Amino acid sequence: MFKTQYTKIGWAKIKVSKISLGTWGLGGSTTNNLSYGFYSKKRAKKTILEANKNGINFFDTSLTYGNAEKIVGETIKKIRQNIVIASKLGVARDYSRIPFDQKSADKQVFRILKSIKSDYVDILQLYNPKVNSEDCTKYINYLKKLKKKGVIREYGMTLGSPDEILNLDKNNMTSVIQCNFNLLDLRILNPKILKIIKKNNISILARTILNFGIFTENFLIKKDQIFKKRDHRNGLAKQQLNLWREALLKIKKICNEDIENTAIKFVNSYKFVSSLIIGIQNKSEFKKNLKILNQKALKKNQIKNILLVNKKNYFNKNLKPKNLLGN
Repeated sequence: MFKTQYTKIGWAKIKVSKISLGTWGLGGSTTNNLSYGFYSKKRAKKTILEANKNGINFFDTSLTYGNAEKIVGETIKKIRQNIVIASKLGVARDYSRIPFDQKSADKQVFRILKSIKSDYVDILQLYNPKVNSEDCTKYINYLKKLKKKGVIREYGMTLGSPDEILNLDKNNMTSVIQCNFNLLDLRILNPKILKIIKKNNISILARTILNFGIFTENFLIKKDQIFKKRDHRNGLAKQQLNLWREALLKIKKICNEDIENTAIKFVNSYKFVSSLIIGIQNKSEFKKNLKILNQKALKKNQIKNILLVNKKNYFNKNLKPKNLLGN
């Protein structure tokens, strides 16, 4: 048997499962949302309930995730008090940023509350802001007011690049930040960034742990991987996929286990990571991923050798679409 692990995040100390269910894929591919192709509403609801049944109480969603936000709201309305929902502010359906305006912000919040069928949002994250901008400061002040009113329990940011953490100051500081971190994307390990995280007690929600399902055994087995037209990974350059495969095979030799096991254990090895956002789509994946967190952690020499693999830059911005970088 395995136990679901929990932690507390943000200044509000909200109790969340160590694994968060990322709902991008559950929203299905829509006009403005290319995720992983068709995913039925019935199946999405079943996935959400299965997640909660396995102890996952933390769900990350957004207007940009197709119909996911509404599906989450419909599914958890009877167990709302046991669920932690994180959504996004300042973003349109087409992923463009929405400049701050009081009326616009109020409309966005009203829409989110209506979608999730609740009178509060647990964590409201400002979407990919330019952290040192005046617009960001206005949004943060707005979020502070929402927290005082009880409309949200905590506020945070979701960043296109962890480098934006370097621009945090007293005017835009937050206690919850969502950003990319995985076996081959180590940008957050910049000592200056880690110092800011530690000093300000920032809870990091790590995403792209499995790099959109690419850091898996299934990917390593299929050398000529072909993604469907409505799958956002369809636009990935073959050269980039080959680079990732090369790196993953090296890492697999280091740890001698399924690559998804190593991917999850690696990110979970870092104490600054509060929760791992993973897109899980069936019962077996839930149990497998929760079980991984209960297995022996990676050894220090394994982590060291994984970092050495990254001496060669396998994370190449020029070879993959901007949306995969979180921008």
